[in-house]
Order: sequence, then C-alpha cells, then structure tokens
Amino acid sequence: MMPIHRFPSAAATVVLWTAIALAPPVLARKSALGLALDAAKPLSLLRFHQESTVFVPGKGAGAPDESVGGLGIALIYAQNNYWSSDLWSARGYRVAKGELRDPRGRNDSITAYQISPPSFSGDFRFVASGNDLFFRFPDASDHVVYSLRKSAEPGAHGIPFGNGRVVEEARIAAADIVPNGFTLVPGINLHQLEETRIFFHLPAGRELAADSKVAPGVSIARLASNRFARASRFSIDVSGHGVPIDTLASQPGPGNPYPGGQKIFCEPEDGGVVIVWKDALRRIIWLTRVGPDLRVRTVRMPLCLDELGAAARDPLGNWYYLTYTKGSDPKMMLVKTSPFGKPIRRRKLGASDRKFDVASLDASWNSARLHHAKGRLCLVLARVMHNGHQGSTITLFRSRNLRTVNPPAQNASHSFDSRVVHDGSDFLTMSLGDNYPRGVVTNKVRDGFHAGRVAFTYRTRHAETARDLGDGTVLPPLRWSNDNRTYTELGDIVPVGKGNAVLLSSERSVSNKNTTDAVNESRNLAYLLVSPKFDEIDQNQYVVPRRMILTKGRDSRRFAFYDYGGRRLSQQNRGVVWLTRYNHKNREHASRPKMVRWGNRLLILWEKWTRDQHVSTHGMIIEASGRGKSGDFDLGPLRLGQGQRFVVSGRRVFGVSANGRQLELTVIERL
Repeated sequence: MMPIHRFPSAAATVVLWTAIALAPPVLARKSALGLALDAAKPLSLLRFHQESTVFVPGKGAGAPDESVGGLGIALIYAQNNYWSSDLWSARGYRVAKGELRDPRGRNDSITAYQISPPSFSGDFRFVASGNDLFFRFPDASDHVVYSLRKSAEPGAHGIPFGNGRVVEEARIAAADIVPNGFTLVPGINLHQLEETRIFFHLPAGRELAADSKVAPGVSIARLASNRFARASRFSIDVSGHGVPIDTLASQPGPGNPYPGGQKIFCEPEDGGVVIVWKDALRRIIWLTRVGPDLRVRTVRMPLCLDELGAAARDPLGNWYYLTYTKGSDPKMMLVKTSPFGKPIRRRKLGASDRKFDVASLDASWNSARLHHAKGRLCLVLARVMHNGHQGSTITLFRSRNLRTVNPPAQNASHSFDSRVVHDGSDFLTMSLGDNYPRGVVTNKVRDGFHAGRVAFTYRTRHAETARDLGDGTVLPPLRWSNDNRTYTELGDIVPVGKGNAVLLSSERSVSNKNTTDAVNESRNLAYLLVSPKFDEIDQNQYVVPRRMILTKGRDSRRFAFYDYGGRRLSQQNRGVVWLTRYNHKNREHASRPKMVRWGNRLLILWEKWTRDQHVSTHGMIIEASGRGKSGDFDLGPLRLGQGQRFVVSGRRVFGVSANGRQLELTVIERL
C-alpha cells in the first residue's frame, strides 16, 4: 500500500479555478481575434524544385575551385595550412541547384542550393581542414543567408513554414561583400552536416511571407481544418522586449527519459490570453497580454533570480511563480504579483536539507509544476537532493501570504515529470517514477492529507552485474535494478466528474526481457479513467486494483521487477484503452501526448515520431469512458512542446510555444 501522509489541518475557502476555464461571455459581434481566426489563410509552403546536380570536391585552398552557379565550397585554413590530404580533410558534396517556390504564390521564387553531407570525412575520423560555404552576391548591399531545415532538427529556431523551419544562418554586411567574386559565409561548417540542408540568401529587409499580418506585431496562419476542428497559429512579435526561450529546438526523440519542465505559461482571459515567459538572454520575466482586439501589451514582472521554474494564476488574475538560481547552493523564491505584474508578496524557500532539500535544479530531469485553487498553491518540485539523489516533493501553500500549509512530502523517486490539477475538492498530481514507486503515481492532496497510488506501471531492465549491499548481502545479477528509463511519457490528468482521465504514451509489452534500448517497441497512447476515490482503495505492491480503473480496457498479465534493494515487487496494469496501434519501433511512435476537456468529451493531441524525427501531428476526440473515438485527424505542421500545457476557454483550446524569435499561440477551435 502506498504511503499516506497526514498533517495538521487548516481551513481553506475561495473560488474553484482549474485549467478548464469557463467560456467567455457571448458577444454581440465577433472580436478581432475571432474574425482573424475565421479569415486565416493556410500556412505558406516552401518547396524545393531541383534544376541540376553537381558533385563538388571542395578542395580549393581558401577559395572555391569549383562552383555551382552562385555557390562555392572551399577548404578551411587550419593552424598553418590548408590540409587537402585525404587523411586530414573533408570532401565531396552533392549540390543541387534549384528554386524554392510557394505553391500558393505568396513568395517569389528564390534561388537555392541543396547540399548533402560530405561523402568523405578523413581516414582518422579527424578533420583538420573542413569546408566553408561561399556565395556570389548580386550586389554590394546587406544580405541575410538562410537555411531550410526539417522542422524537428535540433537547433532549428527559425520561422516555421509548412514543410520545415527557415533559419537565419548569417548576416553579411555590404562592406564585406567581394564585388564580382565569392564571399565567405561565416559560421557554416559544411563538414559537420549530418543531414541534407537547403541554403539561400535574400537582401536584408525582405521578409518571407509565412503568415498573414492581422494587427501590429501579430500574424496568423491556418495550420489545419477538418470536420472536427480547425487549428490556427498566431505569431506574436515580442522582439522589442526580449527573446523567448525556444521550446521546440533540440528536442530529442521518444527515447529521451528527461522531458524537462514547462517553459512558457498561458491562461485564457476575457476572450484573449495572458502569457508569462522568461527572456532567454537576461534575468527577466515578461507578461504578455493578447486581447480579443489582438492588441499586444507586454510588461516586466518584478523579480527573476536566474530561471523561471513554474507559474500559475488565481481567479482574480494574480500570478504566482517560482524563480531560482542555477548552480550549487541554489536560491529559490516564490513570488505573487497583481494581474499586471505589480509585486504583492515574495517568500524565500530554503534549499537546505532540513527544508526543501535542493542541491541543484539545473539539469533537464529537474522540473516544477504549480497550480492554484481555493486559496491554495500546490507545488510539485523535482530536484537533486543534498545526498546526491533525485526525487520530487509535494507542498501546499496559502496563496494569500505564501505560508506553508503542508510541508514538503515525498512524491516519487526518481521523478522525471509531473502534472498537477484540481478536481473541485482536492489537488490531483501525476508523476513519472522509476523505482520508488516504479510507475505513474497519482496523488490526492488537501490540507493535512496526501495519499498516493500507482495507476500504471511498466517493465524494467535488470542489472547484469552483482551488487554488494555492504552488510554481507550480495544481490546476484538480474535480481536488482536501477533502470532510470520508464519507456513512458506523461500526457495529462483531467477531472471529468465520473473520475480522473489519464493519458500516457507507453510501450504495450510488460516483458522485462526485451529492455535493451531506450525504445524497445512502438510507443502508443494509453488512456485510463481512474476512480475519484482511488485513495480509499488498498493497493498490493504495484498491482493496480481492478476497481480503481473504470475504463473497460485491457488488463496486462502479472509481471514483476526487483527494485534497487533487491525486493521482488508484483505488477499489473488494469483497464488500459490503447488509442493508437503503431507497431514499427523505428518508424512510428506516439509522443508529446496532451489532453484537455472539451465540452462533454476529451480532446487528445500527440505527435507521431520516428525514433528521432517528427513526422506529423494528430488529434482525436473521445468520450470519458474511452469509447466513441473520432479517429485521428491530421493537424498539419502544428508542433507540441514536451513540457507544453494547453488550456481551454469555451470552444477554443490555447497553447503557447516559442521559436526563439517570437511567441507562437496555437488556437484549436471545436467545429
């Protein structure tokens, strides 16, 4: 049976607020936001049309010895020479000249060059002289060099187009351009290309038409439309204030066990949205409002230590957020502000082992989640402790004065991801644990009370070496484990009246034999409806009680694992409804699952991935029972961040991400 923690009780009142907001008042006429959504045009595309292909050796000493139209490739000077020997140089690029064309005619054709990775990279796996890129520019004016990359490629921060992301690679000043000759493009090392990339250049000031401008600093594009929903994206220019953290760059594939926390926070407000985000380059937190009139207002929040860990809002519009310093001996601060960023209260949270026991919050496996309801704040904090171990705790605070109601109580160890919501009476949390417990643990938390149960569990890779416990006991091979992989991604937990809807992405097999890799089979969407009284049901080890799961799905067979201390623990999943049927581990996985309550049903979003590349993004509508699936529908180039959270206002679902240059507000409307 999972532990139950009890604390002295305290009274709590106020208004219920969950991620499922009430619909805004019905207006006599549509707002500017609504009109823009109705009139949104499909996202522009850039497609490469090949004209000719040439193999370029790239052996020129500092200047191209062979070119393809206006592009050249040459050796890089290294130490004291241009190393052209096959032992010390990269060489051999297949270059296709062609044009980038927008089939909808929203952009003029652009001369472009598609370059493949080098065919040879040195005999000793060491490249002294790599290869630089050169362009012949048409005139001596400022130019910008771009690349068109696959949308999931790490580092692709740029403007999203329908079939990739346009990334600014370099700016070339007019004074640096070689008249009638080739000009070096700094910072592009072609010998480091791992995938084919398309390069092109444009005069500075010429903008690509990705979206349609609908208001100052705001543009929109339609991402997808079908009989169930339509998805659009507003691009919001905040460059006059700061640089948002890129939430889509460098995101690894489904095998990554550390999804990281939420970076940008969004809530609906009076027909628009309000967004809290951290500047990527400075210790500044910004609050951006996008009103129903599409007017954008951005103000600076009062305090930022180094990082923004989590944020939440109350029904009055006041904001609460956790900010902290990086490095050892971190400082943590819980801050309360007015709806417009005026400071109201702040509280230092002790990091010592007698308080929150935080030695570090830097790594990607440390994260925080914060939620407000009924005059309380619930904080789930995953961190490295002073003893070197990683785990998470759950704490309740009074939102009025930020004082502690329930002190930090152990949640899961290790804990790599979490969620927190409110069901009208209690806070509900969901966390991904790898050993204590090994499973998805759901908690019910209120003043003086904390109870947890495992709702879903997964297989384990056992250690292949013996382990000496130091007390004369030696655990033999395959009789203990320290498997940090969970083969699972958290989706969301959503109260639905009849129970608590839980969405995951996981491997269906429960066999411990086939756990040789981070990805052993395709990941599929798993749905559960957990009893609202799960805390009152006894649990024997990690065997999920049948009456705890209300969905009429599939029960797994009984299985077991040996924990870090060598105990053999029984496991079994109950009532799982598998919503997808992917079955090729190298080509298809359900990843980044999201779920929100949409009217009387549930909207589910996910990305389809290969092992390491995004393929497409999908949606599905189901009943709370797990039945009545709509079938999945394509959501076009919509991308879902790993820590991203979606919120609901009436018939609209909002989600915010950023591409390193601007905020991207996704709006999905129920049709």
